[in-house]
Amino acid sequence: MIIIITGTPGTGKTAVSKELVNILNKNGKEKFKLIHLNDEILSRKLWSSVDKKRKSKNADMRKLKKFISEQSKENKNLVIESHLAHYFGGDLVFVLRAGINELRNRMKMRGWSEAKIEENLEAERLNLILGESLDIHGSGCIEIDTTGKTAKAVAKRIMKSLGGFL
Repeated sequence: MIIIITGTPGTGKTAVSKELVNILNKNGKEKFKLIHLNDEILSRKLWSSVDKKRKSKNADMRKLKKFISEQSKENKNLVIESHLAHYFGGDLVFVLRAGINELRNRMKMRGWSEAKIEENLEAERLNLILGESLDIHGSGCIEIDTTGKTAKAVAKRIMKSLGGFL
């Protein structure tokens, strides 16, 4: 099973996916591998260009698709997390959301510039990742609000949704 965890930056994808994999690997018969897609982009050089204005690297979607395909051949059970993860195939897609004020605070705590914060808040306001996820995955998409919740509580909520699939 391939589980996708996606959402606007700051919604808790990394922390939730770690908790989820811990729960899955404690309770399940088959082990899940966690892929932090953004880390893989940097470490495996799965990017095509540099955005100097944003001080970031632009992912090469073809290289990413190939990487995920290789990983899914090696590991039947994956949890893939990233704000880009919804662009790839999965059995279920969880779109994490958070209130604008909480997102702003989380981004400020990361030391992000005001321009970067506003760009990401706008994406959340416009439901950008949710809309893309629904367009790509349809009914295999589940939205979860992380506002005021711990990563463990959100992971448990995801586990309830996975109940019939595991």
